[in-house]
Amino acid sequence: MPFTIKAIFPARKEAARIYRAMGNQGGLAGSIDNMANVIADQGNTAEARKISEQALAIYRDTGDKTGMGETLNNIATEMIVLGDLSGAQRVFEQALEIWRELKVPSGTATALNNIGDMRLALGDLAGARRAMRNPLPRFETMARGDKSAYPLIGLATVLTAMGEFATAQKNFEEGIALSKEAGEKHEMAMASTGLGDLHLQQADFTGARQYYEAALNARKELGEKEATAESLLQIAVLSIEEGRPGEAESLTRKALEQFQAEKMTSQQVWACGVLARAALAQGKVGDAQKSIVLAAPIVPRSQQRDIQLEFQIVAARVHAASGKSSNVESALHLLDSAMKAAQKAGLLRLAYEATLAWSEIQINSGNSTQGRARLAKLQKDTLSKGYLLITRKAKAL
Repeated sequence: MPFTIKAIFPARKEAARIYRAMGNQGGLAGSIDNMANVIADQGNTAEARKISEQALAIYRDTGDKTGMGETLNNIATEMIVLGDLSGAQRVFEQALEIWRELKVPSGTATALNNIGDMRLALGDLAGARRAMRNPLPRFETMARGDKSAYPLIGLATVLTAMGEFATAQKNFEEGIALSKEAGEKHEMAMASTGLGDLHLQQADFTGARQYYEAALNARKELGEKEATAESLLQIAVLSIEEGRPGEAESLTRKALEQFQAEKMTSQQVWACGVLARAALAQGKVGDAQKSIVLAAPIVPRSQQRDIQLEFQIVAARVHAASGKSSNVESALHLLDSAMKAAQKAGLLRLAYEATLAWSEIQINSGNSTQGRARLAKLQKDTLSKGYLLITRKAKAL
């Protein structure tokens, strides 16, 4: 009989009842923690968080630090889904202290990797790189069969954001090889997504689609609803670049529905930005404006720096598309602000995207000299750094 959430949850609940009656606190905490995982898989993350906190309290009372470390990791993961990235980072740091105290290398490496993920999402690339590199010396000395792909994938993700494509690609490819050997589809999907991003930035649409679809298929097989929605959105972005905005719109609406159901703030902002891009590509300025308005109330609650800046760039394009001079000025101001913020954070792609949009709006507004001058520099910079998709779009203007 195949296992399903409906079949598993009553068993976990009954186990917790028995452990409670026996006075077995360790067993009780483990069963409560398992129930939280099942509830999280059902998509009720807020409830899962409450239950995980109950398990953590029992582990603290009994002095079970291994249980505390594992449950802290679960709580932080739940906080990520709920959009509290700063809080998740603090909880991962608590887990790191425990794993270091217990001298558990795998737990220490995982915690550092998770902290790096949070720093990256919050726009601290230098801090993310330091955290991601920390576990690598121990990783290099491990037997191949004992290695996890997480440290490689995490560092590769940071390197991609910093524009270091060659090293990132090498790490992603080794991550895929390790995850396939271990039968870890979740890790394989993460690495495939990273390679899809790399190929997209290098204007290799065929390669990008191959990796994005591999990630999508793996996530569907694993039943990872949120990650599946993210893969749909990545394919939607690719579809826009391929000149298929109608397909992109359909995929994005499916993803947005999932993000709204899970109350995933940053992902909703991301999806609304992609919807606006798809609408603009179809000449539907009114629909693009509706997507911007839909996301506007939740943008301040998003803690993911790259998503905030990406949305700001799209919003500026939508403002400018109205043709009103006041809106054009507002758009240029938004883009100038986005350029400076992206440059300060080291988010090269977004700095280039903001520059591209600024140049295009200047040219379309009759300020061709300024727009062309900055566009020429953009082509040179993106070509040298390997951002060939942006180079292609700049040449087309």
